[in-house]
Amino acid sequence: EQICFVLRKGLVLSFQERPGDVLDPIRERIRKDLGRVRRSGSDYLLYALLDVIVDQYFVIVEDLGRRIEELERKVMNRPGNEDLLTIQELRGLLITVNRYVTPTRELAGRLNSIQSTLIDKSTRRYINDLQDHTVYIAETIGTFREMLSSLENTYHAGQNMRMTQVMKLLT
Repeated sequence: EQICFVLRKGLVLSFQERPGDVLDPIRERIRKDLGRVRRSGSDYLLYALLDVIVDQYFVIVEDLGRRIEELERKVMNRPGNEDLLTIQELRGLLITVNRYVTPTRELAGRLNSIQSTLIDKSTRRYINDLQDHTVYIAETIGTFREMLSSLENTYHAGQNMRMTQVMKLLT
């Protein structure tokens, strides 16, 4: 889902495609007056909204990492024909997640470097952490893509080795 934000002094507007999403915890904190969200400015609210989105990226990336590790164990022990399809599926998911993370990373970088009265000095450290998290996620995605490429090479090497054994047996 695409989400757009507009930041003004004392105001954050968000535009979403559909209701019910990862922003619900922030709405709940506002309703129940929990944490700093209600007491801080609109810049902190924007940070909190972006942070909850980035936290969801962590959940997705951790799940993909777990799936890649399981696939790696399977390919190393007993590869099957479906493993190549799984590798391609995971690679596609990583590309999709990266497509969502990249704009968030760029936005965090711009918010961190912009000189504006809309961003309070006390909020900058949070935005800096947000930028660090998005960079970490992007680097993790890159690492996972490399792991999948290596895993695909391992799969093909195993298939070639089995094919060679069959050819030897047939000759």
